[in-house]
Amino acid sequence: MLKEQYLCDMKGCENEVKGWKGKAIQVIFTTEQTEGRGVAPYLDLNKVDLCEECLAKIISGEPVYGYGAQGNNEYYFKNK
Repeated sequence: MLKEQYLCDMKGCENEVKGWKGKAIQVIFTTEQTEGRGVAPYLDLNKVDLCEECLAKIISGEPVYGYGAQGNNEYYFKNK
C-alpha cells in the first residue's frame, strides 16, 4: 500500500500538511517568473501546501515572500 505524505512548502519547514493542500495565497515575489531575474517586489496568487503552524503565521499578518522561475518557486517568511 502506497502512503502519500505532503510537507509544507515554506522554506525550512518539514511539518506535514493536514487540510491546507494546494490553496491559493498572495505571495510577494522578488523575481520575475520567466527567467528568475530580480525585479521590484510584486504580488501574485500561488497554490501552496501549508502546515497549521505556517498558516497561523500568515493569518496573524506575516507576509509570504517567494522567488524562483517557471513554477519552481521557494516560499519563505522574512526574519524579523
